[in-house]
Amino acid sequence: MKLAKGDIEDTPAQEIITDSKILSRDLKKLLIEYIEEQEKAGSKDRVNNGAILANGNLLSNES
Repeated sequence: MKLAKGDIEDTPAQEIITDSKILSRDLKKLLIEYIEEQEKAGSKDRVNNGAILANGNLLSNES
């Protein structure tokens, strides 16, 4: 822990702020990608579990 504290104390404030912004941006990008993947997976589930049109009749395979 002392080593980490020393590293932080020796690092200029602007560098810490810049690194934090980059990390924040990267985490935001990863979160957006994850949400988009979940939405795509959810869309596929809705298609698979949704209504089926057969012989002009709307059938639902949901309980």
